[in-house]
Amino acid sequence: MLARVWSFGFRRIVVETNNLEVIWVLQYDSHPLSGNGLVASIRHWTKHNWELVIRHIPRTCNMLAAKLSTWGRLNSQVAETFSNPPASLIAEIDTNKKSPLFDSLVP
Repeated sequence: MLARVWSFGFRRIVVETNNLEVIWVLQYDSHPLSGNGLVASIRHWTKHNWELVIRHIPRTCNMLAAKLSTWGRLNSQVAETFSNPPASLIAEIDTNKKSPLFDSLVP
């Protein structure tokens, strides 16, 4: 994926993962998976001349994105803009608002 992003000319990238171990594997050579081929490939791309940030997003903050994606895949064939969220997602939105990270994630 990083190769494709590079080929499109993007030079400022933020990669988000809800798996904290991914962050550890990429940051520490002493991690048991640090010799893995995929890890080596990702590390290769992190050394290119671009701004690449890999950050952890807690799973609870990622649940809303997953539910929105699923809702869109199941309910719509075209892109939609909402003035109000779908009723089935309001409870998840309210849960996310209670997260201490909500204010830092929403502009």
